[in-house]
Order: sequence, then structure tokens, then C-alpha cells
Amino acid sequence: LMKCVRLPLLSRDFLMSNVDTELLVRHHSECKDLLIEALKYHLMPEQRGVLSNSRTRPRRCEGASTVLFAVGGGSLFAIHGDCEAYDTRTDRWHMVASMSTRRARVGVAAIGNKLYAMGG
Repeated sequence: LMKCVRLPLLSRDFLMSNVDTELLVRHHSECKDLLIEALKYHLMPEQRGVLSNSRTRPRRCEGASTVLFAVGGGSLFAIHGDCEAYDTRTDRWHMVASMSTRRARVGVAAIGNKLYAMGG
């Protein structure tokens, strides 16, 4: 599973303070090798061409919609239930269906053609 994690794209500080402290990483040679690969990527920027592989390139969202949603939120005087969508292709915002309840600090996930709001 760790081979699928793009460790070189994480910050050097995160690698050292979080990944390097995990017992599984410390005691499993393949995981340790992946951490070393990520640290080399940060410590030797002149070698990044040689060190380049699938873990050093950001994922591309093939077929993903280019829409950004702004959902709920709050200001000093009110909490909102609105949902707006920004289309990056047309450079325009438009309103979509409002949530049934007003929410601030809401978590949102898109699955298929539906947008799910949790908490808030």
C-alpha cells in the first residue's frame, strides 16, 4: 500500500515528524526505502530528473469535472446554506440547490453527480 503513496510530494518536515516516526515504516525495509526515496527527492533537487517516477508526479484527475463548489459557511452575523459552483472553463459562478439546513465548517464530498454535506 505504501508504494501507492506519493511520499516525495509531502513536505520534508511532514516526512520527518510524521512518517519517519511510524513504527511500521521504521521496521519494514520496503517502507524505509520509500521514505529514503522521498527524502532524497527533497535533499537533492539537482537529481530530481533521475529520481523521477510515478510517486514524484502529482495525480491527474482524468475525466474529472472542472467545477469548484462553495458550500455553506458563516460570517460574523449569519450562517449560510447556499451552494455555489464555479466553472473553471467558463470562469463563472452559479447558484445550485441550497442545503436543507444552514451550516458552517461543513465537510463535503462528491460521489457521482451528487454532493454530500456532513457535519457543520
